[in-house]
Amino acid sequence: GETSVDCGGECGCRATFEVVPLKGIAAGTTFSQVKGMSRDGKRLGGDLGRNRSAYPAAIAFDGTVTELETYGKGGSVAALSSDGNVVVGSMGCANPPTCSDATWSMAQWTGTAAPKVIGFPGNPRSISSSGGIIAGDYFDGVTQGFIINGNQRTSIPDMDWVSGVTPDGKYVAGRLRNQVQGGLWFAQTQTTTKIGVLSWTSTTLNAVNGTDPAVVGSGY
Repeated sequence: GETSVDCGGECGCRATFEVVPLKGIAAGTTFSQVKGMSRDGKRLGGDLGRNRSAYPAAIAFDGTVTELETYGKGGSVAALSSDGNVVVGSMGCANPPTCSDATWSMAQWTGTAAPKVIGFPGNPRSISSSGGIIAGDYFDGVTQGFIINGNQRTSIPDMDWVSGVTPDGKYVAGRLRNQVQGGLWFAQTQTTTKIGVLSWTSTTLNAVNGTDPAVVGSGY
């Protein structure tokens, strides 16, 4: 029962476990997997499966599944904002709502509004807490990282894979092009701090958090 004073004893585990059945899934559709979560854990994002294609969906705390609009072209969830209201991912449409151009494109869903296509190619991996900053990687002759803030995209050529962005959107973590070290890129100076040593075979960064910031991963 300790809440603020450490009396020296062991604290009991306050975690709870609850199975929440999913509901509202259309006939002929199956739930695939959870891909992202709001900070309070009460809103999830994931993918549905139908006719061998994936479709993005939001999942409420009570288990209600709401398929996100893709105009029938399919798509996938990558990450959620802190409050879960903004979902970023991809869909097979470059010019909604007609979708005459079926190019696979980055997309952003806010609340129940129609998706917004992000006018840059790439694979979104993570978004800031507000949902206004997106980080990921893209291929343009070579694979490199990127960060999008509003209508501005900044390339991160030091990286060939991005694993996350800090909640404030100031740092991007990922794998360096040498595929031996990880890196932490600072938006203000556009400089990269190398993580891991060259004597290792590989370094993998799986997540980044905080404003300091902190990264977690593994090295071999």
